[in-house]
This record gives sequence, structure tokens and C-alpha cells, in this order.
Amino acid sequence: MIINFILELFYAILQPLLELFNFPVIPVEFYESLNFFLDYMRTGMGVFNFFCPLSAIAPALDIFLSVWTIVHVYRLGMWFIQKIPMLNVK
Repeated sequence: MIINFILELFYAILQPLLELFNFPVIPVEFYESLNFFLDYMRTGMGVFNFFCPLSAIAPALDIFLSVWTIVHVYRLGMWFIQKIPMLNVK
């Protein structure tokens, strides 16, 4: 209920701002192809969920994404530190 109120408030604030811009109309074919793709995704997830329930996948996915993020942030930080010549880090 609170989330619904916040979303409606956000929509009420954003709607007049979006009316200032003249966005083109998205073709119906785009919506149809997007729905077609999402239907395939839902079907695939249904088959995958049959063999391995999502309640077992979610914690493993959380751990994987956490480790992946830590590794890539470390690599980005090391790359940035290596670009500073005064530090002489190799």
C-alpha cells in the first residue's frame, strides 16, 4: 500500500515532465517481438524450475553475484591504481 502510494506519487510527478518531450510512438511489432522473447524466457525458466527450484538457485546466485562484483571492483581499483605513476604498483 505504501509502495503503491509512492509509485503513484512518482508517476504524478513524472507525467507532466514527460509530456514536455515529444517521444515517438513505439511500433506494435516491437511489443509483439518483446512479448515473444519474454514468453520464451518464461517457458525456459519454467522448465529450469522443474528440475532445480528457484528457492535453491536464489542464494547461490546471490553468492555468485557478490563474488563476481568483488572481483571486478578489485580489478578496476587495481587498474586505476596502476595508472597513477607515483605509486609504482605493478
